[in-house]
Amino acid sequence: LLNYVASHVATIVARWHSNRALKRANDELAALAETLRLLGDIGKDLTGSLDALSICKSLETHFAELMPTDAFGVAMLSPDGDALDYIYYVEDGVVDQTNSYPLDHPTSLAVLTFREDRELTLFNSTQLDEAPTAANIVESRPMLSAVFRPLIANGRRIGVVTVQSHRENAYHERELEVFRSATAYAAIALANADAYTSAENARAQAAQALAERN
Repeated sequence: LLNYVASHVATIVARWHSNRALKRANDELAALAETLRLLGDIGKDLTGSLDALSICKSLETHFAELMPTDAFGVAMLSPDGDALDYIYYVEDGVVDQTNSYPLDHPTSLAVLTFREDRELTLFNSTQLDEAPTAANIVESRPMLSAVFRPLIANGRRIGVVTVQSHRENAYHERELEVFRSATAYAAIALANADAYTSAENARAQAAQALAERN
């Protein structure tokens, strides 16, 4: 009888563990499906625009819904190819689009990310303390977490995107995966926007030259 009871209890415990594992797996699948849906929405929003500023603002809005976003910025390689120009940077609700850093800047984390062509994830690091701050923003509190990632389109680095937080250890694997995937969409969208702007400028110049000739 004792052996039967022990066996029965073991069966119940195994079934309980199995049910817990199944629920956990279902929860993980549901979370993955939701993440994929969100990334699909982000991709459609970003690649549906040909305006660089609108793309940046849309990306910021999506990030703010999914992860701590006390600061967000997009820096693009300058036309001369020797600097990173922030076309959009916002910190604690204050926007500053005046910052530019040469590619040999010693402490700019965006420059380091671009130069070394790698993701940079920092938590409570002295590198964050030493990084330059936005020229027209008075920092309210230090940033304790930050992620920087190169923008790569058609195999070419075109800029860097960053998201930052005043919180310690603000970004975990799910947030980082979303950040990486959304950055890939943003790179495509920004490259398309740049190509469109260049084509429009060339068309305008050609039209002006033709008008002057006549």
